Amino acid sequence: MMYEAGTALMERFLDPEILPESVISLGPATMEQAMARSRSISHPDRQWQTYLNTLALFGVAQWFAQRAGDISLNQGQASILLPSYASVIPAVCNLVAKGFKLCLIATTSQPDEVVEIPRAAIDLPDFIPHFYVVVAIYEEQAQVMLHSFLRYDQLASRIATIPPDEDWTYPIPLNWFDPNIDRFLLYLRCADPGAIALPEPVIDLRTALATLQTELLHLLPQLQVNDRPWWQTLTWEQGSVVLSTPPLLNWILTPQSPSPLPTADSPHPHLSDLLQLLTRPLINVGNWLQDQLDDLAQQLSWVLLPPLSSQMRLKESGDTMPRDEFEAIVTQLQRQGVTLLPDARAAFSNLVIGTIPVRLCVITATFQEAGQPPEWSLLVVVGPAPGNHLPYGTRLRISDTTGILVQRSLTPVQGEEYLFSEIFGTLDETFLVTITVPDGASLSLPPFSW
Repeated sequence: MMYEAGTALMERFLDPEILPESVISLGPATMEQAMARSRSISHPDRQWQTYLNTLALFGVAQWFAQRAGDISLNQGQASILLPSYASVIPAVCNLVAKGFKLCLIATTSQPDEVVEIPRAAIDLPDFIPHFYVVVAIYEEQAQVMLHSFLRYDQLASRIATIPPDEDWTYPIPLNWFDPNIDRFLLYLRCADPGAIALPEPVIDLRTALATLQTELLHLLPQLQVNDRPWWQTLTWEQGSVVLSTPPLLNWILTPQSPSPLPTADSPHPHLSDLLQLLTRPLINVGNWLQDQLDDLAQQLSWVLLPPLSSQMRLKESGDTMPRDEFEAIVTQLQRQGVTLLPDARAAFSNLVIGTIPVRLCVITATFQEAGQPPEWSLLVVVGPAPGNHLPYGTRLRISDTTGILVQRSLTPVQGEEYLFSEIFGTLDETFLVTITVPDGASLSLPPFSW
């Protein structure tokens, strides 16, 4: 009898004619859009939560438009709209209203006595909001209700009393939340975001990644091939680093095509390259146009050559590249249709890979097309050390954070002495160059940046 009375009361509460101002009705097109977004998630067990989160976002956006038109809701970085986060954080993080960060916690109908908040939204500064907002989803009625809210500073003062669950969530008592949504709106209109201090990152992400690199190289491929929740594969320490590193998330969630030139010791070459791009110090080739080598290039004994447009003769010494050798490189490049810009700068380094001595020449330049952002080029030429021949089967691989861009191998069919490739990128892109010789030995250079 009490259940029937409660159901009747809820139905009356959700009657469109007497809806409170915290309840929003969603149209069929909005419901279908949320369903379509959930279908884009590959893991079936995560589709339902994605659907609820999307309804929560649409409902809250509509609530702001109807109830608080003077407050704009910035959804540009909302986690549910970013493919790398939509399926791995079961909440809507990084909404912004008047400088306040919001985190929406979607629940089916009325929330229980405990609200499950993702650990990422409590422990990771990238996702911590000023306000947690519980959003009740009444899917059958196509209605969304802003149920209650909780300030981060109030949560932070009490969270030590609640240990996180093993599934990377915190069980937060519902009675910690304030059901007065008018008070939430008052905060947004009258308070200063600085009054609720949010924590700054306390870990050096590059150092943390370097420490966990070997473990992640083994564990992350497992997340691609099974539907197990991540917390069953990764520790929270590992998971927190991955969640804070979008390129790693993108790698996990992007199907990987088979490598055309696989190596026995590197079944996931791009993941290996990616971890190096994220952890190793960089060689700044932009300095070359200023006639400078950075400290790292100097430590690795790189030698900067004069500008291509200069009439200065290259010294015939063991410390630099002889003029005829560089001209042979330029001739081969021209035969392959590669044109060097007059202001391009080149540098070279002598390397030993396994037992094979090689000479690496890198040529760089910057350019800008009308109406486009500036770009830079990286032309990598692998050749024999003086008095040697580059063995057939030597391979060149170039990667960036999105994938393997180039894989080339020196073959007798080419009839060339040098192995080369040219790539282009925006000024914030970095590239990793790996050279592998026929006996299987390989060497990855420090990433090149502009």
